Amino acid sequence: MSKSASSDVASASFSTASSSKGAVSRARRSSSPAYSSLTDVQTSARAIRYIFQARFQDANHLLTSNRNSSSSASLSATHSFVAFTQALVSYESDQISDALALWKQTEKLCSASKNDSAEDKLEQKVLLADAKICSTFLQLLQSADFGGLLKGSWALRQAWKLYQSTYEDLLKQIEQSFRHGELSKTEVAILRHNLPHPFQGDGPAGGYTASERDLVLSHSRPLFMRLFQIMGLVCYGFGCFHLLLSLLPGHLLKWLKFLGFEGDMHVGMRALTYCMNSPDSKSLLARMTLIWFHTVIQTYYAIDEDQMQEGIDSAGVLLEGLDNPLRASPLVQFFDCRLMRYKGNFDGAIQSYTSSLESSTYVKEINVLLHHEIGILRFQLQEWNSSIDHLLKCFHEGRWGKILYAYLIGLCYGVMKDVAKAQEFITQVPGLNVMKGAPLEMFLTDRATLLTKDHLSNPSICSLLAMEIIYFLNCPQLLLEPLSRSMMAGLEAVTNPTFIPLRYFIQGRLHEDLKETKDAIQCYREAIRMGDQLCTSKNGFVSCGEHVPAFASYELAVLLCKSKLVRFHS
Repeated sequence: MSKSASSDVASASFSTASSSKGAVSRARRSSSPAYSSLTDVQTSARAIRYIFQARFQDANHLLTSNRNSSSSASLSATHSFVAFTQALVSYESDQISDALALWKQTEKLCSASKNDSAEDKLEQKVLLADAKICSTFLQLLQSADFGGLLKGSWALRQAWKLYQSTYEDLLKQIEQSFRHGELSKTEVAILRHNLPHPFQGDGPAGGYTASERDLVLSHSRPLFMRLFQIMGLVCYGFGCFHLLLSLLPGHLLKWLKFLGFEGDMHVGMRALTYCMNSPDSKSLLARMTLIWFHTVIQTYYAIDEDQMQEGIDSAGVLLEGLDNPLRASPLVQFFDCRLMRYKGNFDGAIQSYTSSLESSTYVKEINVLLHHEIGILRFQLQEWNSSIDHLLKCFHEGRWGKILYAYLIGLCYGVMKDVAKAQEFITQVPGLNVMKGAPLEMFLTDRATLLTKDHLSNPSICSLLAMEIIYFLNCPQLLLEPLSRSMMAGLEAVTNPTFIPLRYFIQGRLHEDLKETKDAIQCYREAIRMGDQLCTSKNGFVSCGEHVPAFASYELAVLLCKSKLVRFHS
């Protein structure tokens, strides 16, 4: 049975479990005012679905109307999460304040309940941890001073401890319920299956067949489904924590481990996969988080083509598990188009992106994101005028990355020999450096400072710098094959000594894309040699030149390892 099918069975079972007859003791628990009934979880799942369809008003209306007749911590947390998402998308101060107020209400609701069942209290601990994380993030958006960072670190540590303790308490509850005969051996095996290490527990071992799982889920008992839902809920928070922390540099991870945090990518992905296959309302959120990781994050962190391809294949499987209404939403189409782009189907990706832009669902920030993707694709295809149109939209309407868009637009005009326009945008770059210590901003500022009018009047140099920035965006290939051939010849016109190492490096990358390994190796070696000479010449170090021999050394090492491996297998 496929994972997506298992998830569908679990969700369907959850929707019918509210009519099941459970033990008398369990029925009494459902009368508690703060009990997150199965209906509450279904309502939360519908609201989260609305988010991915960019229907924020519908989500708010659904949750507001239900909160007026319920004191459910689950509904309160979901309503807070919808407001949190809106605040991140819009970055408006009033929406950030509204989201903070809702999270504070959720914290009070989770802390105030005293007469709830053991399962309710476990759920409230997880929701309290969610509230601490989201509130901290919003507060840092408002004020990221030293005191705020210290306070935020403490709140994150508290959330981490809440996730850990809830995991342990939940496993104890499962084992206790099994000993009392309230859970079958198969139910316990399902609850423990694919839990991330080291929280797999020491309860009764044993596997189960697909038919046994289907039978349990189709005749699900309320206690089993409740525990399954809470385990999915805690796995989402725990998984996101691990996944995001794993992206930090190694030296920071050592300090975080000293402070009690951990960041293991595989543990995070396993936890999110568990949540995705659970009946919790965040199962769709877990699926979309994994899709985002594979299509956006892993494409930047992938070391080689095999690792990138593995992520693309995983994202494709996850997208196939979504139904047609969700597949038609602009945000999901964004992920779909990224897959097309990384598979080399540029025309198909542009067509789908354009279709998403023309859809009836309009969210400004999503539209800016789509313009960014189309602009970069047109940039790769060397369709400079069209690229400028979309990048200008991002430059004027987007809140972030203005320094990158100004640089890209300047290069486009430079390639088209419009020196005045090129200068207009390139000279804006240093003034747009709002994150002074960020590597990309520092690089673009140094590059813009280096570029003189003579450089910008040379289309070959502008084309070379365009290829450099495409490389830094970590696209799987710089150009399509016909363009690679013509670019290779065009770069020979670059004779300025400052740019010779970069020319060799980009030519090496183009040869590698064309599977011309020997020529690629030769170009990388020349880039290293010429780059070292330039950096140690009597004229001193040339700004922005040091990265060329460093990246050339890396690409050469990877290419040599690949060629050795191929010869070994052959």
